[in-house]
Amino acid sequence: MSVGENIKRYREYSQMSIAKFAAATGIPMLDCMAIEAGQRAISSGELQNIARVLNATVDSLLSEPQAESQQNDGNSSVVMPIDELQKLLGNMKD
Repeated sequence: MSVGENIKRYREYSQMSIAKFAAATGIPMLDCMAIEAGQRAISSGELQNIARVLNATVDSLLSEPQAESQQNDGNSSVVMPIDELQKLLGNMKD
């Protein structure tokens, strides 16, 4: 998965429209669309800002999701933003 595809996946998971995402990042909407399509490069500052807006890590936006990168060994993997995982783990303690 490309960086743009990861960004789109996190944005959609957050149920954020491309317009709202553009406004939150300060990146013009057409540029956001081009980033997600892999047609525009991203600066390190933009990447850090995007990660902050999506509540993700820069590493998670740069890397291939584990569920897709591992060979199928019969175990299931779930990829989710860090804040969702923290909420889930917090709920399990209760």
